[in-house]
Amino acid sequence: MRSTFLGLETARKGLTVSQKGLDVTGQNITNANTEGYTRQRIDVVSVSSNIDARYRTTQAGMSGQGVLVSDVSQIRDQQLDGRYRSELAEQSYYEQTLTILDDLEGVLNEIEGGIKPSLQDLVSSLQDFSMNPNQAVNANIVLSKTKSVIQMFNQYAEELNGLKAQSISDLSVDVNDVNTTLSKIQGLNDSISKAFLEGKQNAVNELMDQRNLLVDHLATFGNIKVTAQTDGQIQIHMHDQLILDGDYRDQLNLLKPTDPLVLEWQSTGQAISLGAGSLKASIERIEGNNPFAQGIAYYQGQLNELASSFATVMNQAFTNTDDQAKALISGSSASSLSIEEAWLKQPSYILKENGSLDNRPILALIEKLEGKMLINEEQSSMSEFVSKFVIALGQDRNFIASRLQTSTSIANDLAQQRDSISAVSLDEEGANLLIYEKAFQASARVMNAMDEVLDTIINRMGLVGR
Repeated sequence: MRSTFLGLETARKGLTVSQKGLDVTGQNITNANTEGYTRQRIDVVSVSSNIDARYRTTQAGMSGQGVLVSDVSQIRDQQLDGRYRSELAEQSYYEQTLTILDDLEGVLNEIEGGIKPSLQDLVSSLQDFSMNPNQAVNANIVLSKTKSVIQMFNQYAEELNGLKAQSISDLSVDVNDVNTTLSKIQGLNDSISKAFLEGKQNAVNELMDQRNLLVDHLATFGNIKVTAQTDGQIQIHMHDQLILDGDYRDQLNLLKPTDPLVLEWQSTGQAISLGAGSLKASIERIEGNNPFAQGIAYYQGQLNELASSFATVMNQAFTNTDDQAKALISGSSASSLSIEEAWLKQPSYILKENGSLDNRPILALIEKLEGKMLINEEQSSMSEFVSKFVIALGQDRNFIASRLQTSTSIANDLAQQRDSISAVSLDEEGANLLIYEKAFQASARVMNAMDEVLDTIINRMGLVGR
């Protein structure tokens, strides 16, 4: 025969479960706007009768002992988390790339001024000079226009160097952010693992939310793979590199100043290899120096090639009476170009001796400045060369912007799918409130009924014959 008070205990368990359901539902509702919060639910199990097999009979036995809350779990889809983080790395790669390309466009601005208009002004002054090759005034104008061209080279070089320095500084901040994020994740891993060891798994949901936010943030720097462990911890790989596992935590080091820039893992001393993320974008667009990775270094190289060609043409344009070339420009890179002291002090330095009207050197110089020549292993005029790398920059920028738009759309779609599972739905939680409220009322009614039954058994039974 079952215990007299079994029905009361069954009802009490029902009340307890309903109360816990109301508590968790209230927790969900109050955290509906909390960043990173994962909605929770109670996991309930029917209480087993737990009767030894040797005492089993065909009767119902001790069935009907009620319900218990086995756990308060989070509702997450690990596979969807992985897809979202993978796309987040792609999105961050294009965002960082576009940021640097926009900055490059701001530097290499040929719409309002620039090298190309300065070269055209110089050619115009030389054309005027060719009609009056013995006039110091015209020679002085040529000197002034040449200064303008050199100033544009110097300005571009200075701004590109500044952009590179700023990009390296930003990369350094990102590296520190990665290392700090890994340290925080490891700390949360330890806390969660201790709770698991103490049998308090249902007390770490908020810690897991904090950890998931940090993992999402880490995914913006590089493509990561997260593996859940049985003790509640997570193992993280970035690309193929293990960076977090229990007590082991790797670290990124930015070696500077180096040429080229080196970003390496502390554990191996080898340069990082990433498939996506802002770190990959920064390295590519800072150090990229070929047509397939057109970074700051690439445009610095293009500018230096053009500056060297310009200096060579100018220094070969005019000669002395002994047919020795007059050096007009010193330096061979965009940052080092300057007017030679002799020409700077004496603008008439480029005039022919004895007031000669021979304008052939001037016309030859105009032809070289406007005509095609070998610049960086390709035949092109100086203006065409500028246009090519400026147009290539614009095309590269537009392509990346298009890819960013596509990647952002995919990431947003995945985020919505993830939120549909993990985020709080006020409509759904409102329905849960009604369900748990009705269940609580029903359990309370069972308890009242059992109380009436017990009252009958205790106070009214056995009265016949007294």
